[in-house]
Amino acid sequence: MIVQHQADINEKAWREYRSRLLLFIRSQVKDHDVAEDILQDVLLKIWTERESLRNEERLLPWMYRIARNGVVDYYRAKKLPTVSLEEIEGKVENPLTTPEEEDKLLTPTNYAERELATCVQPMIETLPQHYQRALTLADISGLSQTDLANREGISISGAKSRVQRGRQMLKEMIVECCRLEFDLRGKIVDYAPRQVCNDNCAER
Repeated sequence: MIVQHQADINEKAWREYRSRLLLFIRSQVKDHDVAEDILQDVLLKIWTERESLRNEERLLPWMYRIARNGVVDYYRAKKLPTVSLEEIEGKVENPLTTPEEEDKLLTPTNYAERELATCVQPMIETLPQHYQRALTLADISGLSQTDLANREGISISGAKSRVQRGRQMLKEMIVECCRLEFDLRGKIVDYAPRQVCNDNCAER
């Protein structure tokens, strides 16, 4: 049962579950306060329906389905009676559709990373031009360091050095701009702009 399963996971792992659910909800509902309200309803429903979970190994997918239903309910309450439930459900991402996708769900390139990426491009543009070009070509356009070296007319070691230095400068800017929260695997699960953060990050 879910209660027994909860007893077996540590507090840090449970916080990760909560963070994943919130990130999924925020990917569907852009208002952070609304997403938090939906999350509270979802967590309550998870608790009240805990007896219905038969396969403990599918705990997280089960939680995601409840979260998706919570988002659908939110949009259904906002829509006019002339809008069908099918139309609403079609607009809400299904976080899990096949067993193969379950593995991807457990190690996602998650919403926080994608959302944070919207801040990165303006930061790159503030770097010195040669570092800006190195990161744009290598990390955004996907150019190999060999191709980067050929394009820039520098040695491969020089290209590697530019990319590494540019990444380090960018990392320092991100850490200064945002408070980052990581999951057990070291992936970003949430972030919040600091007061010193520039407008590109603050207005995400």
